[in-house]
Amino acid sequence: MPDHLHFLCRLTDKEIRLTNAGVRGTLCEGVLDHLARFKSFTTSKSWKLGFQGKLWQKSSYDRVMDMEKPFEEVVQYVLENPMRKGLVKDWSEWPYSKIVDPWWL
Repeated sequence: MPDHLHFLCRLTDKEIRLTNAGVRGTLCEGVLDHLARFKSFTTSKSWKLGFQGKLWQKSSYDRVMDMEKPFEEVVQYVLENPMRKGLVKDWSEWPYSKIVDPWWL
């Protein structure tokens, strides 16, 4: 989308890191922890390319997927978002739509 990003991801067992949570003990990092690092990384890279200012809104809509919905329904929603906005007739025409790793199959 021209003004926002939709994506789905999951952490594999080897990508889950344990962190020291002080008196709460050791906790597993979640997807939102990885998303925060992604935002930091992309902001840093954009600044090196000459972009100035904020790249991301502060945690505006970051969230973990509602597991009550069928996963395929969520994938379809994300892929068809450019179609609903009238930007393309088929999701595959949107240059930024891509299924990188079809892990749900």
